[in-house]
Amino acid sequence: MLTLLRRSAMVQPLATGVLVLALLLSSNVLAQAPSEGAANSTGPQEVVPPNRMNWPSAWTSDVTDNSAKPKDGEKTAPPNQTEPQQPVAPAAGADTQSRTGVIIPAPQTGTDSNRLGVQNGTPDAAAARNSSQEQGAPVAAPATDVQAVPAEQQSIELKGQVAKHIEAAKSAVTRLTSLAKSVERIRERDDELTKLLPAIEKIIADAKDTETKLQPALANSRSLLEKLGPAPADGKKEADDIAALRKRLTAVVAEIDGAVKTTELAGTGGRQLIGRIQEIRLENFRDGLEARSPSVLSAQVWKEGLSILPDAGKQLSTVFSEWIGRAKKRQNEIFTVFALALLFGLGLQIASRRIRVRLRGATTTGTPTFSQRSIVAGLDAPLRMLPKIVFGTILFIGLNSLDLLYLQIEGLAAAAFKALVIASAGLAFTTAYLQPARPQWRVLDSGDRAAWQIRRIIRLGIAVFVLDVLGRQVISELSLPLSINIIWSSIAALSFALIFLYAARIRLAVPETSGARLALLGGHVHKAPLLIAAVAIIVSVLSGYVALGHFIATRLLILAAASFLLVIFYLANRAIAREPDQNQPVAEGAVGVVESAGLPIDVRRKLARGLSILLDIALFLIAVPVLLIAFGFSPPEISTLLKQAVFGFEIGGVEISLFKVGVAVALFAGIVFASRMLQRWLGDTILHPSRTDQGLGNSIRTGVGYLGFIIAAITGLSYAGLDITNLAIVAGALSVGIGFGLQSIVNNFVSGLILLVERPIKVGDWIKVGELQGHVRKISVRSTEIETF
Repeated sequence: MLTLLRRSAMVQPLATGVLVLALLLSSNVLAQAPSEGAANSTGPQEVVPPNRMNWPSAWTSDVTDNSAKPKDGEKTAPPNQTEPQQPVAPAAGADTQSRTGVIIPAPQTGTDSNRLGVQNGTPDAAAARNSSQEQGAPVAAPATDVQAVPAEQQSIELKGQVAKHIEAAKSAVTRLTSLAKSVERIRERDDELTKLLPAIEKIIADAKDTETKLQPALANSRSLLEKLGPAPADGKKEADDIAALRKRLTAVVAEIDGAVKTTELAGTGGRQLIGRIQEIRLENFRDGLEARSPSVLSAQVWKEGLSILPDAGKQLSTVFSEWIGRAKKRQNEIFTVFALALLFGLGLQIASRRIRVRLRGATTTGTPTFSQRSIVAGLDAPLRMLPKIVFGTILFIGLNSLDLLYLQIEGLAAAAFKALVIASAGLAFTTAYLQPARPQWRVLDSGDRAAWQIRRIIRLGIAVFVLDVLGRQVISELSLPLSINIIWSSIAALSFALIFLYAARIRLAVPETSGARLALLGGHVHKAPLLIAAVAIIVSVLSGYVALGHFIATRLLILAAASFLLVIFYLANRAIAREPDQNQPVAEGAVGVVESAGLPIDVRRKLARGLSILLDIALFLIAVPVLLIAFGFSPPEISTLLKQAVFGFEIGGVEISLFKVGVAVALFAGIVFASRMLQRWLGDTILHPSRTDQGLGNSIRTGVGYLGFIIAAITGLSYAGLDITNLAIVAGALSVGIGFGLQSIVNNFVSGLILLVERPIKVGDWIKVGELQGHVRKISVRSTEIETF
């Protein structure tokens, strides 16, 4: 059984983390159950004509005479049949250009239908149309003054893949414009605003990807233009084909550069639109809390509410009567689903009870250690809640598969499932960690009497929260008037306030090992926050700010639950990575991963520190989204914030990416490690004292180490996005500091370099410095180590 506890040590934090997210995500995700046909919707979007924003293209010819028609008998190449034609007319006033790709000019023979033109009236207009058709690009009307050119004329062939990227760049701006209008149109509906965030993020990612793919085409065209050189000065002439080629390349460069700027504009506009959505939601949130409604003390509110209750009851009865009528037609299937859910639920309940008994019986001698109590509690809580959640999940999925969850029934079923998850998790975790009936297995030791009181209060709070969730869902599904909402929200908020007042009367036990400050408080540290919250709720509700009072009550309860679960995870980390005591053997019955490892004490202590750091990092990564959910952020908002934090955000015009910073740190550590390995290899092989002079070998090894550190620092800073040229400012400030107070450090540094390069002394020499004398053991840039007698 001891082996069972040891193996379960690594499972516990994963299970606890999953339960943390499941409990809190249910308060946001399940409350927003999608309606039929809306599961894949990303929010309303306007249908925008595809040609809203268009740019003059290098392959369409910049036609200024729209009435121009092809000459009689002039032939043009047939359009490509494998790709649909999408003629695009240039938009008036457009200040951005589209992009195209180029390849190295190749000689062409033939007439004007084989050449690419850029400007009206140039000899290459017909070729532009021909090349555009071959790539499926938009085709403009041919110019009237097309002329033939020599056979030696150089042409630029378009790349069809790059043309698609250009259309993608245009599409990004068009889609962003459409979403911007949708944001302003649905600004009053927070749920639909949050659904637009993934679509905006995709536009930003697509624009960035398009820019990356078109950068090589821009570099290629610029390179070709630079090779042609500038146009000759006034009065000088050059070959017509060179002049035409320069004109085409100039247009292509301008076109690609404008398209790159367009993608940058799309990315910036997308980030600004995300900020706009956040501002709108914050404004709506603030307006909702500041809105004052009639007080629950008003007789008119109660009169209107009570008068509506009979009709509301009839409406709810009609909804359930209709559902029962549909359910009778499929009663056999419903019985099968219910029996299956009950079978799995009871089976898991019996199995979990046996496993929990075996876990507590694993330690038969003495009092369980902290590690044992923490790990057993961490496994006990999921085992308690799992059967109930599995029962509810099977029942919900089964009824949904039978098409019995529709309209109002769907919302009520989702709210009921949410209430089941909250109740199961809350009761399971409080019982597992408080253990009122088993003090020896209690992880959070608050005293015997306080443990029973806390458990009773938590159960009461969970019951009120569950009823509030169900009641508000019924009000929403039946579209009941404001008076009913005021009465229900006020009753729920005042109930929470009474619970907080009752919780403030509890006196927690203070452990004897606690600090002096905690002992001075005497277990009353929780009273002031609870009293302040209760008074704020009561005052807000009675003065008419019902939404504010209800928000304070529910968010404080959710935040307390999130904090409780995070504390549990932290205690589990400490139990798993518990650092063994110095000079103590492995304790009998130890279940910590490092504590129970059969390794020397020094190795175990280092492993414990490293494992503790990794677990704390994992706890931080879990705590951030959990606390954001507790404060009311929706999952799409959290996803957007995390993506911005990881992949880049701007502060004062400087883009900071935690991902790049992490990779930069990894590069720095990797290069430094590689340089250390190279030093060791050189010392064991080429620079071994038996092969190379000891002083020379020490100088080379030291130089390799410093060189590797410099390369690692430059590589890491460059990858992180820091401009190395900006270090000149730091160097200027450093020179001032050197002039005032760092002369001795610089002197030592320069002296160390001289010793390493000129080697007036070397490792192994006997030297005398003042009253000290001995053998030189190590020479570095800052100091020299000598070994005395």
